[in-house]
Amino acid sequence: MVKAVGYITSVYGGQMVKIYSVESVSDSKQINYEFVSVLGSPSPIVLFSSGDARRISFSLHFFARRSAQEEVKGEIDKLKKMAEPRRSGFLVIPPPPVILRIGNAYKMKGVIENIQVGEVLPPMDLAQYPIKESVSLEVVEVVD
Repeated sequence: MVKAVGYITSVYGGQMVKIYSVESVSDSKQINYEFVSVLGSPSPIVLFSSGDARRISFSLHFFARRSAQEEVKGEIDKLKKMAEPRRSGFLVIPPPPVILRIGNAYKMKGVIENIQVGEVLPPMDLAQYPIKESVSLEVVEVVD
């Protein structure tokens, strides 16, 4: 049995998608400074201005036999629902926060800001090859 290396869980709905195959993880946080020139000084005074939200971007893959294709599509649909607002009458309810965990290195509460899904097509007859779905995500930190 293959062990999951992480998960994405919806904070409110309890939906969970287990992560088995991750590649190209990027963890970034931009810090902004103001540079004030001082007459006669060889270098400016540097003042902290603000910080942007932490962002974790990564790609994950789902592999399955053709017979399990609907199960893979179901997991991807869960991810899409975690990134989409819902409607309730005239109200638009924002996407729920999620908890992202990848191994012991990455754990963060955030919102899915960007999701891209694509199927990697095999070079020959589709029936003989397993499917491989590729999903790229960007999760932006939410601080309570």
